[in-house]
Amino acid sequence: MDRISRYINNRKQDKIRMSNNRPSLQSLREGEEVLYINKDNKLCRYRKEKGILWKSEMSHDGNHIVEKDLKIKKNLSVSKNIHLDGTIKFDNGVDITTKATGGNETLSITTEETVGSSVTPDGSLKVYINGTLYQIPIKEV
Repeated sequence: MDRISRYINNRKQDKIRMSNNRPSLQSLREGEEVLYINKDNKLCRYRKEKGILWKSEMSHDGNHIVEKDLKIKKNLSVSKNIHLDGTIKFDNGVDITTKATGGNETLSITTEETVGSSVTPDGSLKVYINGTLYQIPIKEV
C-alpha cells in the first residue's frame, strides 16, 4: 500500500455497530462506539473513553429530555411557552407554585419576607415590579 492509500484508509471511520442491549462500561472496549435505541425510542450513542462511558441522545423530532439537572451559566431565552410541573425556586428565597384544586388553579408566591407589596383598604394588592406599580383586585376565599 502506498502512503496516500494508507492515509485515506486510516482517516475513515468504521461503521458504528447497533446494539440490542444497553451498553455497559464492561461490554465496550476503549474508544469503541455503539448505537442503541432506548426504551423512550431515542437513538443513543455510547462511547467508552478513558474508562468512562459517555452517552448522547439523538432525537428525530428536535425534542430533548434532560434526565438530571440542567445548569445554565448565562442567559436562557425562550421564544414560546414554558411548561412547568413543580416549583420555581429563586436564590433570594422566593418560590412560585401552582396547584389545581376542584377546577380552580391557584398561584402561590412565597417569600422569606414581604417586600414590594401591600394590601390596600379597598381589597386590592399593590405589587411593584421593576419600579412599576400594579394594582390587582383580590377577594377572600
